[in-house]
Amino acid sequence: MSDLQDINDTREFRIPDWLDHAARHYWKKLVNRVDETQYEALAVLCDSFARYRQASDEIKRNGFTIASANGAEKANPATNALNNANNSIAKFWKLLRLDNESDESNSELEEFFN
Repeated sequence: MSDLQDINDTREFRIPDWLDHAARHYWKKLVNRVDETQYEALAVLCDSFARYRQASDEIKRNGFTIASANGAEKANPATNALNNANNSIAKFWKLLRLDNESDESNSELEEFFN
């Protein structure tokens, strides 16, 4: 085993402090699929997964529309958050080349949302 392999095998994968509990869960699942130069992008991806789940849960609880202050129906703001998180997930999944690894990546992505 070369010295470089020894270093790569023992490097520490630190979870960014600013990630919440849900995002940390995704980090642990994906960190071994990227190199350390991609950690910031991975952190954004993991945060986006967590935000997607939060927005999805909000929509499940309260629906796609909610009552405004004057009683009129308006779009639930969580729908914008859901769409933004979805766009971020797609962008960073591709940026990290997780979509090019194999057909397993699609099923793995689906697992995150189950």
